[in-house]
Amino acid sequence: MEPAIPPSSQKEKQTVQRVIENITIMETEGKLLKRLIDDILTLSRLQSGKLLLHAVPVNPSDLMESVSDLAESARSKGLQFEYHLPEKLPDVMADKAYAAQVLRHIVENAIKFTLTGKIIISAIQNDDAVKFMVQDTGPGIPQHDLEKIYDHFTQLGSVDKDKPLGLGIGLSLCRAIIGLHHGHLGVESIVGQGCVFHFTLPLANNPPLLPA
Repeated sequence: MEPAIPPSSQKEKQTVQRVIENITIMETEGKLLKRLIDDILTLSRLQSGKLLLHAVPVNPSDLMESVSDLAESARSKGLQFEYHLPEKLPDVMADKAYAAQVLRHIVENAIKFTLTGKIIISAIQNDDAVKFMVQDTGPGIPQHDLEKIYDHFTQLGSVDKDKPLGLGIGLSLCRAIIGLHHGHLGVESIVGQGCVFHFTLPLANNPPLLPA
Protein backbone atom coordinates (compact mmCIF):
# COMPACT_ATOMS: atom_id res chain seq x y z
CA MET A 1 0.00 0.00 0.00
CA GLU A 2 1.43 3.40 -1.01
CA PRO A 3 0.31 6.77 0.40
CA ALA A 4 -1.62 9.04 -1.96
CA ILE A 5 0.76 11.95 -1.22
CA PRO A 6 4.47 11.12 -0.97
CA PRO A 7 5.78 12.03 2.51
CA SER A 8 8.12 15.02 2.52
CA SER A 9 10.25 14.06 5.49
CA GLN A 10 11.82 11.00 7.08
CA LYS A 11 9.55 11.40 10.12
CA GLU A 12 6.49 11.40 7.91
CA LYS A 13 7.80 8.32 6.08
CA GLN A 14 8.19 6.49 9.38
CA THR A 15 4.69 7.49 10.45
CA VAL A 16 3.19 6.28 7.20
CA GLN A 17 5.12 3.00 7.48
CA ARG A 18 3.79 2.42 11.01
CA VAL A 19 0.24 3.08 9.83
CA ILE A 20 0.68 0.58 6.99
CA GLU A 21 2.10 -2.01 9.39
CA ASN A 22 -0.79 -1.49 11.82
CA ILE A 23 -3.33 -1.89 9.02
CA THR A 24 -1.64 -5.14 7.96
CA ILE A 25 -1.80 -6.42 11.56
CA MET A 26 -5.48 -5.48 11.79
CA GLU A 27 -6.23 -7.32 8.54
CA THR A 28 -4.40 -10.43 9.80
CA GLU A 29 -6.14 -10.35 13.18
CA GLY A 30 -9.48 -9.86 11.43
CA LYS A 31 -8.93 -13.02 9.39
CA LEU A 32 -7.98 -14.95 12.54
CA LEU A 33 -11.10 -13.71 14.31
CA LYS A 34 -13.27 -14.78 11.37
CA ARG A 35 -11.68 -18.23 11.46
CA LEU A 36 -12.39 -18.57 15.18
CA ILE A 37 -16.02 -17.53 14.68
CA ASP A 38 -16.39 -19.99 11.80
CA ASP A 39 -14.90 -22.75 13.97
CA ILE A 40 -17.27 -22.02 16.84
CA LEU A 41 -20.29 -21.99 14.53
CA THR A 42 -19.21 -25.25 12.90
CA LEU A 43 -18.64 -26.85 16.31
CA SER A 44 -22.12 -25.74 17.40
CA ARG A 45 -23.69 -27.28 14.29
CA LEU A 46 -21.77 -30.51 14.84
CA GLN A 47 -22.79 -30.80 18.48
CA SER A 48 -26.44 -30.12 17.65
CA GLY A 49 -26.47 -32.49 14.68
CA LYS A 50 -27.32 -29.63 12.33
CA LEU A 51 -24.18 -29.61 10.20
CA LEU A 52 -25.42 -30.56 6.74
CA LEU A 53 -23.19 -31.41 3.81
CA HIS A 54 -23.92 -30.20 0.30
CA ALA A 55 -21.83 -32.81 -1.46
CA VAL A 56 -21.04 -32.44 -5.15
CA PRO A 57 -18.28 -33.79 -7.42
CA VAL A 58 -15.10 -31.79 -6.69
CA ASN A 59 -11.86 -31.84 -8.65
CA PRO A 60 -8.92 -32.49 -6.29
CA SER A 61 -6.83 -29.82 -7.98
CA ASP A 62 -9.57 -27.24 -7.33
CA LEU A 63 -9.57 -28.19 -3.66
CA MET A 64 -5.80 -27.82 -3.46
CA GLU A 65 -5.99 -24.51 -5.32
CA SER A 66 -8.25 -23.18 -2.54
CA VAL A 67 -5.19 -22.80 -0.28
CA SER A 68 -2.86 -21.30 -2.89
CA ASP A 69 -3.08 -17.92 -1.14
CA LEU A 70 -1.20 -19.45 1.81
CA ALA A 71 1.94 -19.78 -0.34
CA GLU A 72 2.77 -16.15 0.39
CA SER A 73 2.60 -16.77 4.15
CA ALA A 74 4.96 -19.73 3.80
CA ARG A 75 7.44 -17.93 1.58
CA SER A 76 7.46 -14.89 3.87
CA LYS A 77 8.97 -17.25 6.48
CA GLY A 78 11.54 -18.54 4.01
CA LEU A 79 9.69 -21.83 3.50
CA GLN A 80 9.28 -23.65 0.22
CA PHE A 81 5.64 -24.25 -0.72
CA GLU A 82 5.08 -27.09 -3.15
CA TYR A 83 2.21 -28.93 -4.84
CA HIS A 84 2.61 -32.55 -5.96
CA LEU A 85 -0.41 -33.67 -7.94
CA PRO A 86 -0.79 -36.39 -10.58
CA GLU A 87 -2.00 -35.18 -13.95
CA LYS A 88 -5.29 -37.03 -13.68
CA LEU A 89 -7.19 -37.69 -10.49
CA PRO A 90 -10.88 -38.57 -10.37
CA ASP A 91 -13.36 -36.19 -8.77
CA VAL A 92 -14.26 -36.69 -5.13
CA MET A 93 -17.72 -36.36 -3.61
CA ALA A 94 -17.49 -33.61 -1.01
CA ASP A 95 -18.87 -30.42 0.39
CA LYS A 96 -16.23 -28.18 -1.15
CA ALA A 97 -16.48 -25.43 1.49
CA TYR A 98 -16.02 -27.80 4.42
CA ALA A 99 -13.34 -29.86 2.67
CA ALA A 100 -11.44 -26.67 1.89
CA GLN A 101 -11.80 -25.61 5.52
CA VAL A 102 -10.13 -28.85 6.60
CA LEU A 103 -7.24 -28.46 4.16
CA ARG A 104 -6.76 -24.82 5.15
CA HIS A 105 -6.58 -25.67 8.86
CA ILE A 106 -3.92 -28.28 8.25
CA VAL A 107 -1.82 -26.13 5.93
CA GLU A 108 -2.03 -23.09 8.23
CA ASN A 109 -0.88 -25.19 11.17
CA ALA A 110 2.01 -26.59 9.13
CA ILE A 111 3.16 -23.09 8.19
CA LYS A 112 2.76 -21.83 11.75
CA PHE A 113 4.94 -24.47 13.35
CA THR A 114 7.56 -24.94 10.62
CA LEU A 115 10.58 -22.69 11.01
CA THR A 116 12.74 -23.97 8.16
CA GLY A 117 12.32 -26.27 5.18
CA LYS A 118 9.18 -26.82 3.21
CA ILE A 119 5.45 -27.50 3.06
CA ILE A 120 4.32 -30.07 0.49
CA ILE A 121 0.67 -30.55 -0.46
CA SER A 122 -0.07 -33.66 -2.48
CA ALA A 123 -2.83 -36.06 -3.43
CA ILE A 124 -3.05 -39.62 -4.77
CA GLN A 125 -5.83 -42.06 -5.56
CA ASN A 126 -6.18 -44.66 -2.83
CA ASP A 127 -8.64 -47.41 -3.87
CA ASP A 128 -12.12 -45.84 -3.76
CA ALA A 129 -10.93 -42.50 -2.38
CA VAL A 130 -8.43 -39.72 -2.95
CA LYS A 131 -5.88 -39.22 -0.21
CA PHE A 132 -4.76 -35.64 0.46
CA MET A 133 -1.48 -35.09 2.32
CA VAL A 134 0.24 -32.09 3.92
CA GLN A 135 3.87 -32.69 4.80
CA ASP A 136 6.01 -30.28 6.80
CA THR A 137 9.53 -30.13 8.21
CA GLY A 138 8.47 -28.77 11.58
CA PRO A 139 9.28 -30.04 15.09
CA GLY A 140 6.97 -33.05 14.88
CA ILE A 141 4.61 -34.39 17.53
CA PRO A 142 5.58 -37.00 20.15
CA GLN A 143 3.81 -40.33 19.72
CA HIS A 144 2.06 -40.05 23.09
CA ASP A 145 0.49 -36.75 22.05
CA LEU A 146 -0.83 -37.78 18.63
CA GLU A 147 -4.38 -38.46 19.82
CA LYS A 148 -4.50 -35.43 22.10
CA ILE A 149 -4.35 -33.05 19.15
CA TYR A 150 -7.95 -33.98 18.29
CA ASP A 151 -9.33 -33.09 21.72
CA HIS A 152 -11.50 -29.97 21.98
CA PHE A 153 -9.70 -26.93 23.45
CA THR A 154 -6.37 -28.76 23.67
CA GLN A 155 -3.12 -27.13 22.56
CA LEU A 156 0.22 -28.89 22.84
CA GLY A 157 3.43 -27.26 23.96
CA SER A 158 4.03 -24.18 26.05
CA VAL A 159 1.95 -21.14 25.18
CA ASP A 160 4.92 -19.04 26.33
CA LYS A 161 7.21 -20.56 23.70
CA ASP A 162 4.94 -21.91 20.98
CA LYS A 163 2.45 -20.13 18.78
CA PRO A 164 -1.07 -21.12 19.89
CA LEU A 165 -3.56 -22.62 17.48
CA GLY A 166 -6.41 -20.37 18.60
CA LEU A 167 -9.06 -22.13 20.65
CA GLY A 168 -7.60 -25.57 20.06
CA ILE A 169 -10.67 -26.90 18.23
CA GLY A 170 -9.45 -26.86 14.63
CA LEU A 171 -8.19 -30.43 14.29
CA SER A 172 -11.13 -31.90 16.20
CA LEU A 173 -13.43 -30.14 13.73
CA CYS A 174 -11.37 -31.41 10.81
CA ARG A 175 -11.65 -35.02 11.98
CA ALA A 176 -15.43 -34.67 12.49
CA ILE A 177 -15.96 -33.08 9.07
CA ILE A 178 -13.94 -35.77 7.31
CA GLY A 179 -15.84 -38.40 9.28
CA LEU A 180 -19.13 -37.02 7.95
CA HIS A 181 -17.70 -37.58 4.47
CA HIS A 182 -17.00 -41.23 5.41
CA GLY A 183 -13.31 -40.44 5.19
CA HIS A 184 -10.41 -40.72 7.60
CA LEU A 185 -8.03 -38.08 8.97
CA GLY A 186 -4.72 -39.08 10.51
CA VAL A 187 -1.15 -38.01 11.09
CA GLU A 188 2.30 -39.55 10.99
CA SER A 189 5.09 -37.79 12.82
CA ILE A 190 8.75 -38.08 13.72
CA VAL A 191 9.99 -35.67 16.37
CA GLY A 192 12.61 -33.39 14.89
CA GLN A 193 11.66 -34.22 11.30
CA GLY A 194 8.07 -33.11 10.87
CA CYS A 195 4.53 -34.32 10.30
CA VAL A 196 2.40 -35.67 7.49
CA PHE A 197 -1.30 -35.01 7.99
CA HIS A 198 -3.56 -36.89 5.60
CA PHE A 199 -7.26 -37.31 4.95
CA THR A 200 -9.41 -39.17 2.44
CA LEU A 201 -12.51 -38.20 0.49
CA PRO A 202 -14.63 -40.74 -1.42
CA LEU A 203 -14.61 -40.89 -5.22
CA ALA A 204 -17.53 -39.19 -6.90
CA ASN A 205 -18.24 -42.23 -9.09
CA ASN A 206 -18.71 -44.48 -6.06
CA PRO A 207 -19.76 -42.27 -3.14
CA PRO A 208 -21.15 -43.49 0.19
CA LEU A 209 -24.45 -42.11 1.41
CA LEU A 210 -23.46 -38.75 2.88
CA PRO A 211 -25.60 -36.85 5.40
CA ALA A 212 -27.58 -34.05 3.79
